Parts: sequence; C-alpha cells; structure tokens
Amino acid sequence: MIVASSALLVMVSVLLAPVANLGYFISGSFVLGIGFLYLALQTNMRKPLSAAWRFHSYSIIYIGLLFATMIANILVSETRDIL
Repeated sequence: MIVASSALLVMVSVLLAPVANLGYFISGSFVLGIGFLYLALQTNMRKPLSAAWRFHSYSIIYIGLLFATMIANILVSETRDIL
C-alpha cells in the first residue's frame, strides 16, 4: 500500500510540470521522486519502525523541496523574461 500511494504521489508531481508549465521542475521532481520511491520500497521490505520514521522524515523533506523547486522555477523563468 505504501509503495502504490508513493508511486501515485510521484506520478502526480511529475505530471504537474507540463500542466503548470514548470520546465525545470520536472527534473527536480523526478530526482526527488526516485529517492521517495526507494525509501518506500525499503520501508515496505523491512518494516521496522526506523525505516518508517526515515520514510516519514523524507516525505516531509520531499514536499518541502518540491515547493522550493516550484518557486525556484518560477523565479528563474520570471528573471529570464525580464532580461
């Protein structure tokens, strides 16, 4: 269940890039998503509490970095338009 929901979250975040016209965001979301899916698989295979805490911690970092990537993409594109 954790792998399926993680894969769905990564797919939605990667598909957001073309819909919202976020060019650089797709590479950031793809790289972050690989790490997210890796930890989801590790949590699913091991199932100790430490793996779950690691996955939970990375999920918070994942969402924060996705938003930071989105903001950076918007700032870069606006700066490019001004110049």
